[in-house]
Amino acid sequence: MSAAVRVFATRGFDAATLSDVASLADITRPAVQHYFSGKTALYQAALDRAYQLVLAPLVDSPPATPLAALLGPDEPDLETRWARALLGSALAQPHRTAEVAPRVADIAAEVGRLCHEAARAGEPGCAADLLAAMVVGRWVLTASALPGLA
Repeated sequence: MSAAVRVFATRGFDAATLSDVASLADITRPAVQHYFSGKTALYQAALDRAYQLVLAPLVDSPPATPLAALLGPDEPDLETRWARALLGSALAQPHRTAEVAPRVADIAAEVGRLCHEAARAGEPGCAADLLAAMVVGRWVLTASALPGLA
């Protein structure tokens, strides 16, 4: 799955191939096809994995720290960087935005929940829409700074 996230983040859906993913994972293309019926199914699974990686800090964070949980470290682990990049690059492809839009809505809802819980805990209020925009903006910035596949 890590190879798929990386290939789709770097090449986008249209230019990526199952052979690219197989090569990066050091397996055969039939091995990829054994688990995924095609490129679309693999892409959906890669988006799901990327979403899980970027959402995990939100779900696991204490309510008093929404900003830190949302933005995470400036230098997250490599897998999380590729996950952010995939979500950001998908948003940059107009014909792929619909596949990422529900995940953006889920992130916005989670941000709203964190802000609400922080307010209930007596923490200063936060602007959920602004924080959600910062998260999505970070995805796009991460995608723009991607190295190529080596």
